[in-house]
Amino acid sequence: MKIIFNRSSEEYEWCWSNSLGNLLLELPQEDDGLCLCYGAKTLTFDENYYKDLKKKYSKIAFLDFSQSSFFLDPNFDQKFKKLKLFSHSFTNNQHTVTAFKNTLNFKNVSYIKVGFPIKEKKYNKFINMSSKSKKFDLIYSGGIYSKFHFDMLKIMKDFKYIFSSFYKQNFFGKFTWNPFFRIKQNRFEDHNKIIELQSQTKAAICNFENYIPDNYDKRFKNIKEKFNFRDTIPELKGRFFELAATKTLMIVKKDKWNIIEEYFVPNEDFIYFTTIDELKEKIFDITQNYENYWPLVESAYNKIISNSPEIMIKNIKKTLLNN
Repeated sequence: MKIIFNRSSEEYEWCWSNSLGNLLLELPQEDDGLCLCYGAKTLTFDENYYKDLKKKYSKIAFLDFSQSSFFLDPNFDQKFKKLKLFSHSFTNNQHTVTAFKNTLNFKNVSYIKVGFPIKEKKYNKFINMSSKSKKFDLIYSGGIYSKFHFDMLKIMKDFKYIFSSFYKQNFFGKFTWNPFFRIKQNRFEDHNKIIELQSQTKAAICNFENYIPDNYDKRFKNIKEKFNFRDTIPELKGRFFELAATKTLMIVKKDKWNIIEEYFVPNEDFIYFTTIDELKEKIFDITQNYENYWPLVESAYNKIISNSPEIMIKNIKKTLLNN
């Protein structure tokens, strides 16, 4: 199968998804009439590009792990038109598959588990890591979108924490409690550094919702008119794969989708919390009794490495050949 990989958006050009793309390019590319375009930017090519691919290959497929964000794109209709040029589309979000099939009547879409690039040098060195190597209590990497995130940061400042975000101080001028004036921030400047810091941290706070902007009625009419999403949509954040790979315990905010359960089992691989008070209690117990949680960390690690890029590609080819 021919692999075409175009880098993700600049914001994520350094992360695991690009490591996966580079590994996919190293796999044997058999002349079997199949072609796989990997990455969101492969939807930015001219339509004639895809038409030419269809002349060369019997089936062309699209693979991307951020397709829930697809619904938030103001250019949704234009991108969806290009997506329909593919023989098949693959994503790691069951809710996205359902939305495509039931709401858009786009049937040629399948769920696929991520083949994590554990062979990459920056990930494979954690295989023998022990709980004794942890120096920090908590880490949060990501955006700040809601009151929940502000309350979370208030709790974090009472522990030995790492906070990494691309958001800037003046973004939150309307809030009376601005976290950036009270909490030290490490920006997304060096991905390898973030990975190292994660590996040195006991636990990470995770939230698997993508927040819809207040002005979505104007910019994102697709959300309200076509899909059963309102304030948030479910998104399987890519960084959670890295948390499992760096043996960092995941403390996950429970929501109405609980999309993390497509990969992991509660209380076996991670733990849930529902309220801010419960989060604080769990963090305190984790920091005081971390050895009790280490079996969950190891279990999550073993599950994330069990599905290799080779297995993922094998499953994609099987689906294409059977359809």
